[in-house]
Amino acid sequence: MDGFIRFLSKYANWKYVFAGLILIIYINTVLFANVHRQMKIISPDSYGFIDVQYAYTPGKAYKIIDSYKEEGIKLYRKSILTIDTPYPVIYGFTFALLFILMFRKKYNFESKFKYFILSPFFVSISDLLENMGINTLLRYYPVKLNSIAYFTSFFTTLKWTIAGLALISFFYYFVKSIIHKRIRQ
Repeated sequence: MDGFIRFLSKYANWKYVFAGLILIIYINTVLFANVHRQMKIISPDSYGFIDVQYAYTPGKAYKIIDSYKEEGIKLYRKSILTIDTPYPVIYGFTFALLFILMFRKKYNFESKFKYFILSPFFVSISDLLENMGINTLLRYYPVKLNSIAYFTSFFTTLKWTIAGLALISFFYYFVKSIIHKRIRQ
């Protein structure tokens, strides 16, 4: 873990963070938005996407999938494989580099702070496992794979929980840094 953080530290600069943020904005505002528009055309009565839920039962997952129609299922699978697989890797590296850039002078990477630095990767791994589960549910539909749906929901919930904790931690460390800076002045 320490070696990985040292590796990331070598690449922590605003050029890479800015490029990553531009990619994240593009993926969200263009690519994912296009998938959402296409889904509304293909399946106007769809219940949205599984991966934006916080948690779900197999019944709820399959109710959402039932609303897609065949073309909607193909679209969702294609978007998972072409957009939502590289996306977690991009945001994982971007936010880890951002966290290092903003806080490396203030916090020791040998402390518990290193888990905060790696939190974007924990979100990314959860997101990738969630994507594998959703893709499996879609691939074998109409067969209902309830155990895979529970597994997938677990990783969806884990993804959103870690992302929320990382966001709270970011603001905590940010505010703490500002307070320490003002105290020293």
